[in-house]
Parts: sequence; structure tokens; C-alpha cells
Amino acid sequence: MRTDDACAWFNIGLTHEKEGHASEAGKAFIESFKSYHRNLSTHALQAGGKMAVKVCQRMTEIDPKDAKAWINLGAALGQAEQPNEEIDAYRKAIQLAPKYAEAWYNLGVAQARREEDVEAIQAYKQALLLSPKFAKAWFNLGVLQGKLGNPHEKVRSYRQAVEADPNFGEAWHNLGVILNAVGKQEEGTIAFTRARKLLNPKLRIAETIEFKSATTPDGPPDRPAAAPLT
Repeated sequence: MRTDDACAWFNIGLTHEKEGHASEAGKAFIESFKSYHRNLSTHALQAGGKMAVKVCQRMTEIDPKDAKAWINLGAALGQAEQPNEEIDAYRKAIQLAPKYAEAWYNLGVAQARREEDVEAIQAYKQALLLSPKFAKAWFNLGVLQGKLGNPHEKVRSYRQAVEADPNFGEAWHNLGVILNAVGKQEEGTIAFTRARKLLNPKLRIAETIEFKSATTPDGPPDRPAAAPLT
């Protein structure tokens, strides 16, 4: 079973215990304990602050081989403005789970924040190899490609972002900006029309200015993400 429901694991442990399966019961109780602390660290991230770092660090001590725990610790360290330790945590997560797209994405976010653009691009590309529909990774990749003077790659990345998430208003807006810049005004107008329908109508963004981060409720694409619960 794959779940982070601490109560479910605890009940499974009780069932095994009643049936006399001590070994299986012990494993289930351990999973219950880990799940409880993993959920606690995810909630602590929402509050932020030093307590989030402590809670997430505690989870890495409980299970040093849990890649999710290292991702959450990295996100907490990023919030606490400890960039070196943040990157180390993401690298540890990648070492434990090389195919974890969120770990590569968060590494890219942290590197981009330090203006390590080439390294960040490589991290985003690795995330996209593992998760081709990762809209925020496409968005961030497009931002950096534009920064490094690659407009056609930038167009492709924004197109991929809106294909992966048709409701990604900021990506539609940025796509409109770059399409206008490369002489595709008709397509640019269509993109801006989509963006206006999706974005907050109170936002009055000039059609020559790009978003560097999103305003969607689940957080901007240049912000590290907590590890998803499974």
C-alpha cells in the first residue's frame, strides 16, 4: 500500500497484531509514525519560519532515505533563505530518487534564484524528461531561455506550458509577449485573449511585460514545492 495516511497504517498494524503477525504489525506502525511526521512537515511548510526547518529536519533524521523528506527540508531552507543548505537537500533527494521530477524542479528553482541560469535550465530539462507535462517547469524554462537570448526555444517552452495546463494564465500571457516580439502578432493576440480570461481581471499587465512568476493559487512556478503526498 502507498499512502501517507498515518491512521490507515496504524489500523493495519492493529489488524496484523490481532492476527499474530508481529513483524508485519511492527512495519505498519513504523509507517504510521513516518506518515504522521511527513504530513506534519508538509503542514509546517505552509506556515514557514524556523519551525518548518526544524520539523522537516526531524523527518530526515527519522528516515534519512526518504527523498520526500529531503525535498521538504530543501523547501523549508529556501523559505528560511539558506540557499546553500537548500541546494544540498535537493541534491540529497536526487541522490536517493534520481527519477523524482519535483526534486529536479526544486533544484532548478534554487539555482535560478542564485542566477545560476545554465545549471537551472539543465535541472528543469531533467524534470521535464521525467515529467513531460510539468507545466511550471516549462514556464520557468521559458523564462530562463528568454533571459539567455533564445526566443524560439522560449516560444516552444511556453507553448508546452499551456498545452500541459490550458488554464495557466501567466504562461498564456508570456506566450503572447514573445509571439509579438518575434512577429507573430495574430497568434499573440489569441494568447493574450486566453490570458485575460484566466487571470485576475484586476491585474492590468502591459502586453510588453512578462510574468517572472505566477499568481495562481497553488504558488508561483519559481517557488519550491513541497513533496506531493502519495
